[in-house]
Amino acid sequence: GKKTTGGGGGGGGGGAAAAAADGPRVTLLYGSQTGTAEEFAQMLAREGKKQYKLACEAVDLEEYDAESTLGDEQCVVLIMATYGEGEPTDNAQEFYDWLMALDDDGGGDVDVARVAFTVFGCGNKTYEHYNNIAKNVDAKLAALGATRCYRLGLGDDDASLEDDFAQWRDGLWAAVCKQLGVDASAAAGSVSHEPRCRVVHYTTDAAAGGAGG
Repeated sequence: GKKTTGGGGGGGGGGAAAAAADGPRVTLLYGSQTGTAEEFAQMLAREGKKQYKLACEAVDLEEYDAESTLGDEQCVVLIMATYGEGEPTDNAQEFYDWLMALDDDGGGDVDVARVAFTVFGCGNKTYEHYNNIAKNVDAKLAALGATRCYRLGLGDDDASLEDDFAQWRDGLWAAVCKQLGVDASAAAGSVSHEPRCRVVHYTTDAAAGGAGG
């Protein structure tokens, strides 16, 4: 069967890679049902460009050709919603099925050894399979040999999804910039009208990750 995850949309991701081949880039992939995950991804893309001068692009997973593009990414941030009874969103279904079917031993389908990633999940604790998709994608990418550059974030829409996202985002850019070899403090400091001190949160990642289980 077809293993790619969309038609012409793959060109969008490829275009970003080509345009930013000479500098650090971050691709933000989203699996969204109601628009929240997309909103988060677009927000992060704007933030990465404006504050950290990174080449960022938010891409709908339905339009992302993972089979030909994922292995060439530098850093991927996945914002994954869990829908229904622990299922991927409609726009992430093909990507999720493709990813989960890959051989952990590197069956030759895709090589993600040079790819850094982090995942944030949009879920709801009132459902049995809380943030199932985000947890599975995070574990699968690690099993395939990709580098988890920042902790898995789990957002609970039954409490405050926005607060959970804000807490996760607080240390995100310091970790991403460190992975890409970018001086986060210098980049953030260049935006004089919107000072940031996020880099100080980096040392708390390990502790926060343990609580995020």
